Amino acid sequence: MLEGGRILYDSSIPHTGVRTAASPCSHTRSTTDFRLTASSRPCPESNYPGLWTVPMNMWFQENDIEGLKMFFPCSTVGGCVPPPETADETYEFLMANFKEFYENNRAPFPMFLHEGWLHGGERREGFLKFIDWLLTKDDVFIVTLKEVIEFMKNPRPVNSYKESRCLMEVMPSDKCTMPETCQYRNAKIGDDIGDRKMKSCVDCAPHYPWVSLKKQ
Repeated sequence: MLEGGRILYDSSIPHTGVRTAASPCSHTRSTTDFRLTASSRPCPESNYPGLWTVPMNMWFQENDIEGLKMFFPCSTVGGCVPPPETADETYEFLMANFKEFYENNRAPFPMFLHEGWLHGGERREGFLKFIDWLLTKDDVFIVTLKEVIEFMKNPRPVNSYKESRCLMEVMPSDKCTMPETCQYRNAKIGDDIGDRKMKSCVDCAPHYPWVSLKKQ
């Protein structure tokens, strides 16, 4: 379905690993032109030319279990328990995970993060402190997954790489006060056919939007 829907990449496969100095838990991106045989499970069962996979490289959170320090894996920032509460705890948590990538094979460092995670305790303050530190580094770039893939296709020396920037300095309002209700009869999603309903802040599309829908 992803390949047929002209999707550029998938980012749903967690890479399981253990944190050791000799075996950093960070894999880079790759295509599924050939069947994957990595430690990630479940792996795609076939090859899908042109479809990239962006692994969910594991984060780790330190826990004290009966006086023994242990690191527990989590595939998303919010999945790490217990979550940091103070600004300093948040900063140290983010920094420790970042350095596992930065000081080892420098695979792209993923930050799969729900915005709601930043509302707990002082996490937002610690997060912004971490971002400010990243911005002081000449060899660190904050980019989208699409930009990572473009770099993998056309790698360049760090001194010639330039980040994309948002051309719109003032973003439009994201408030939608009067959404339109769009109704679709006998909409087809895969093998399932049924009535669908959705709300939209713009004019309703002529067909129920789905990844397998071909351009009209």
